[in-house]
Amino acid sequence: MNNRNGIEAARTIWKERPDTRILFWSNYSDEAYVRGVSRIVPDGAAYGYVLKSASDERLRLALRSIFVEAQCVIDREVRGMQQKSLGQTKGFSDTEYEILVDIALGLTDRAIARRRNLSLRSVQNRLQQLYEKLDVYQAASDDHEDSRFNLRVETELAHHIKMAAM
Repeated sequence: MNNRNGIEAARTIWKERPDTRILFWSNYSDEAYVRGVSRIVPDGAAYGYVLKSASDERLRLALRSIFVEAQCVIDREVRGMQQKSLGQTKGFSDTEYEILVDIALGLTDRAIARRRNLSLRSVQNRLQQLYEKLDVYQAASDDHEDSRFNLRVETELAHHIKMAAM
C-alpha cells in the first residue's frame, strides 16, 4: 500500500461507507496496532482480524463469516489483546475490581499492597487509574477550580490530621 497502512485505508473506507465489511489479514498482534484498529471500527460494523499465521481453513471461515454472514471474526490472540485494550476504557479488570473491593473495605494503600502481594507504588498507580476511570475528583478549593485531587486522598489526609491532633 502506497505510504498507507491497513488502519489508515480502513479509516478512509469506513468514513465514506461505514457499512463496508473489512478483513484485516495481518502479521501484527501487538497492542498498539490492535488498539489502532479498535478505535476506528464503526458501531455495528462486520469486520475481522486474522493473523497470517492462521490456517487456510481458519481464513476461509473468517471470510465466509464476515462477507456472507456479516459476523465479526477476531483471532483469539488478537481478541485477548483487544479486550485488554478496551478494558482500559470500558469496565474494570479483575485486578481493578479486587482493589475496588479493598477500598470499600477501608484498607489503606499499604494494606492493599500487602494483601495483593504488590508494591506500594503499583497499588498507587492502579488506584490513580481507577480514580481517572471513575472521575473521582473534586476541586481543592474555590480559588483554584482546575487544581484537583482525589477524594480518597482527602479523606486519608483528614484522618491523619485528626490522629496527629490526638
